[in-house]
Amino acid sequence: MLRPGWAWSYAGSALWSSGGGAHADSVAVSWTMTIVAARDAGSARIALVRGFVGQLAWYEPSTRPRLSLLACRGLQLFVLELPSDTAAQSAYAHWSDSLFQQAELLLDLPLHDGQLFGQNPPRDDALYGWAVSAVRPEAFVRPPRNCGQSVGQRFELSYRSLPDHAVMEWQPGLGVTRYTYGHHGTPAATEVRLVGCRRRHSTGPCARADGRRCRSSHHNHARLTASKMRPLTTTARTLGGVPMNGCAA
Repeated sequence: MLRPGWAWSYAGSALWSSGGGAHADSVAVSWTMTIVAARDAGSARIALVRGFVGQLAWYEPSTRPRLSLLACRGLQLFVLELPSDTAAQSAYAHWSDSLFQQAELLLDLPLHDGQLFGQNPPRDDALYGWAVSAVRPEAFVRPPRNCGQSVGQRFELSYRSLPDHAVMEWQPGLGVTRYTYGHHGTPAATEVRLVGCRRRHSTGPCARADGRRCRSSHHNHARLTASKMRPLTTTARTLGGVPMNGCAA
């Protein structure tokens, strides 16, 4: 399930433009995606997430992780990016299934080679949607530190448009293990790989069914430090904690 406190750390590099696009500079990237809060709402399981990997598109040294929403309904996972943290918090607190119309479809399970999904509206080509561009055979993959162990296929998902492209590798039991973005005009590119996982004992606001903050003496006194983190377990095949047989499982 989408569980508060789960976090995935990534490292890599980015190419970004400066001087109005006249210069291209490279920089090392260190990035963490964290589930801040999660709850059931309507027909979905929703999570407030800080630092979704898709925010690494157009990365610059000043880029900071923002809040967005992940929403799982049945076997489909969506991401909803909003203009501000305040807007994301409001959408989380007052979720309506009508927000699916604004969200981007990221996963349509079960995945298979050549699958295409997420085009809105549908098209006659493979652009502006996620395509399963490669399925790597099932094999033991040594995961990063604290990410547990995982055996399973790895799926390469590609999103291509006229101006840019993105590639996301998904490993059941680990989640997003690689993310790449490239712009076809102004220099802008990012490539990161999963380097670590964390599971905190407690984090974020206590999530109630109505989305309001609730009090917890444990939460009020807890201070989340590295010493209080545990490795992620991989008993469920997940993307950010989303089991392959649906986030409600």
